[in-house]
Amino acid sequence: LKNWNYGNATHKISIIEGRMALRDGKIGDAKMFLFDAGKTQGSPQLNSFGPNMSLAKELLVKGEKKAVLEYFDLCSLFWENDYGKLDKWTNEVQNDKLPEFGANIIH
Repeated sequence: LKNWNYGNATHKISIIEGRMALRDGKIGDAKMFLFDAGKTQGSPQLNSFGPNMSLAKELLVKGEKKAVLEYFDLCSLFWENDYGKLDKWTNEVQNDKLPEFGANIIH
């Protein structure tokens, strides 16, 4: 699509829907929405500041490491300037640590 904000909208909606599904105990649905968020076409904001990690964090707390690692892989396709964050977070998750997502938890 031609609207540069489309990627932001689809990403944000998927994160919100996933968090709502998780609150309803629908972990499978939450993971599906997480993957949808990672499959965004990107945007100027997502490509530079990166994706929202709130749903990823909530799924990690539930023990869903594999899904979150897959999300990181999807995000690497559009988040070009992550300054090594995805690699760092991947390493932490693989070592059973909960990453500190900083600003990526709130935007």
